[in-house]
Amino acid sequence: MRGFGPSATFGGYVEGGKGSGGRLLYVTCESESRVEAHIVLRCPPGLTVRDTSLVMDGHKWPPTTIPIVAEHDGRYVVTGVMRVTGRGYVDEVEWTMPVVMKHGMFTTTWSAATRVERVQGGQRYRFVLDGLLPIEAPEDFTEADLYHSGNGARPMSPVTAECRDCELTQPVEVWIVVMLDEQGRPMGTYRSGGESHPDKIVAAASAAALSASYRAALMHGHPVRDAIQLRVPVRPALH
Repeated sequence: MRGFGPSATFGGYVEGGKGSGGRLLYVTCESESRVEAHIVLRCPPGLTVRDTSLVMDGHKWPPTTIPIVAEHDGRYVVTGVMRVTGRGYVDEVEWTMPVVMKHGMFTTTWSAATRVERVQGGQRYRFVLDGLLPIEAPEDFTEADLYHSGNGARPMSPVTAECRDCELTQPVEVWIVVMLDEQGRPMGTYRSGGESHPDKIVAAASAAALSASYRAALMHGHPVRDAIQLRVPVRPALH
């Protein structure tokens, strides 16, 4: 299923500065239609945030500034949960953000997402590569986490295609995203980026991606669903 990321930008950063008081800045929303966001922050002992619960409504929000106070030098971790309700869907985002104060000064730090999902039509999805990957239950990682772990899914051999009816005089390349289940079996494909091609050429690339074999992705030692982008060469068929 195609999708282009959460409807509201999540997380933010701590702005460095002197003194025990700092500013926690949350980033704006840029949505095509009106959404409502509920944000909840959880802070460890020793760190005080003025607002731990926020509600935002509209389709464009200015940056939100939240004063924070640290009792002493140290490294704190703020966790956040944002639930965004739009027209026919709900986006769920979780993140962590380190807050560091040293010698009475805050250090600028940035948040990191730990879960980015959507619920739509009774189905839960993970945001992946300009798309939405169906999943069974909330997860504790993002597609970026899976990619950086080095344990993402991958094809067992190069994926190539031939097309008899495409009127090709030379090979072309089609960017295809293939979605895979926990066993590495293809669940579906969609085109992603690259040069535009006629439907017959895209269909040939998609068919090749769906018929290929893949190594399943692993996260925390367990098989998980994944979506990977392939650059599929489509060649003229030999007659």
